[in-house]
Amino acid sequence: MHMSRQTTREELDANSWVESYGDILYRFAIARVGRADLAEDLVQETFVAAWKAREQYRGHSSRQTWLIAILKRKLSDHFRRKKSRKNSSQVDWVDHLFDAKQQWKTPPSTWGDQPDEEMMKDEFWQTFEACLKKLPRAMAVCFEERELHEKSTESICKELAITASNLWVTLHRARMRLWKCLDQNWFDEERTK
Repeated sequence: MHMSRQTTREELDANSWVESYGDILYRFAIARVGRADLAEDLVQETFVAAWKAREQYRGHSSRQTWLIAILKRKLSDHFRRKKSRKNSSQVDWVDHLFDAKQQWKTPPSTWGDQPDEEMMKDEFWQTFEACLKKLPRAMAVCFEERELHEKSTESICKELAITASNLWVTLHRARMRLWKCLDQNWFDEERTK
């Protein structure tokens, strides 16, 4: 086996990869899938793929960056498989909010005269966090990256290996689900007080 000047025997040892990069890759995966078992599987798949492709690594980026790029592809594959496995007859509940003319079946309720004041309450943010946790993990990650961390569309799409149109559809659905959850769990209760 031919080794470049940048590649040492230690770098080609799979055990050293696990020790050096396992935690970083696991944190990256768990933040996106939200399940420890799935994150572990994806990291393991990443190491297997990297080991098989180790001779193609040219050192143009750090080994960590290279491994994260492989993990991103594994995450993208996972989400693509998950989406294709969904039963096509299942319609997202958001679609049930509108009629054939794209009009509200039941319009949103009024959230009071001072919605900004509501957002200043700690209880509101606790309810918001609970609603955010109810979203599918990939949807929550998209929403958090865009709305809470204010990342650009380009950086989110690159990080999650999705297209801009996928991101916008996901964000729309996330906002609709959050609106529905907040309407039921916060604003309804505030109106009845």
